[in-house]
Amino acid sequence: MPEQNTSPVRCYLVDDDKIFNLISAKIIEKSGWPVQLSIFTNASEALASLVAAQDDLNAVPSMILLDVRMPDMDGFEFLEGLQNLNPTLLSKINVYMLTSSLDDRDINRALSFPMVRKFFNKPLSIQDMELILQDQAT
Repeated sequence: MPEQNTSPVRCYLVDDDKIFNLISAKIIEKSGWPVQLSIFTNASEALASLVAAQDDLNAVPSMILLDVRMPDMDGFEFLEGLQNLNPTLLSKINVYMLTSSLDDRDINRALSFPMVRKFFNKPLSIQDMELILQDQAT
């Protein structure tokens, strides 16, 4: 494991699947990296939280783990809403897409958003989380 920053990485986990969120939280914990995790089962609530915090750069996450397929607001609608945030704030957020979809159109669409760094298939593994956190550290 590479040398880690000792200050916690602020992370939003946005997924409507509560079991997946529980598993992901355990994987993040097992990674050994200091992560301050906020879990949202509703993308519109996560977006509202970002909008409310956008005047305080210390309150926003530097990393968002985002599901593609969710009811009410899907991951793509969330990304479109994210683009309306303050550009300075937006430049500090990296999004990692999570999905069980094998559709190349989803991957290509997700990667068309500049804040999306990588695309991962569910379930999230410890190795995936280590790749994400290493990417975050660079």
